[in-house]
Amino acid sequence: ITWKGASRDDFGVVENIGEMAQAARRARDAGFDYISFKPFLERADNGSEIMHPDGARGRLADVLAKIEAELEVARGLEGDGFRVMESTNLRMLMRGTWREYTRQPRTCHMQALRQVVTPLGVFNCPAYRGVERAKIGDKAIYKDEASADRAFARTADIVSRFDASAECSEITCLYHSTNWWLEQLIESGEEVDAATEDRADPDYFL
Repeated sequence: ITWKGASRDDFGVVENIGEMAQAARRARDAGFDYISFKPFLERADNGSEIMHPDGARGRLADVLAKIEAELEVARGLEGDGFRVMESTNLRMLMRGTWREYTRQPRTCHMQALRQVVTPLGVFNCPAYRGVERAKIGDKAIYKDEASADRAFARTADIVSRFDASAECSEITCLYHSTNWWLEQLIESGEEVDAATEDRADPDYFL
């Protein structure tokens, strides 16, 4: 979802909020199971992808109202196996809590558990795809055991030197809660089984 005032690499981006319901209708009519809406991300000076709605022309509240109106129309198209989904960072944006997710621990634990594969190589995080200092290796870095060993070593190196509290201070991180949970688990020394036995939802991916 893009809005007036958004830009990428010094180029202005055309607003498409008014096309959301139409996109959902086309996805449904084409036989897709779902459509997922995500807010537009801009490039920060350090190369990371960040959510920057404050750059929107006009009041942000008006932009969010337009998005909510389109979402409401799109949701009306749900049924017969078709769903309209909002990404995690879109929900943060709509609730006004997205800045809370920019405060990271020093160590990003998720970069050891979830990386991103692109034609340009494997990177430590989707927010840093294409950024050379975040590169684990080329796209074939996990092709065999020897390559994977190199990937593990490079991952360990990035985990140790990558200060997420500084590097990611502008990023609305999808893994914010998981990173802080892992940080607290490490500091407490508690066993994982003991820390998770009372949790109703066993899915710690996000």
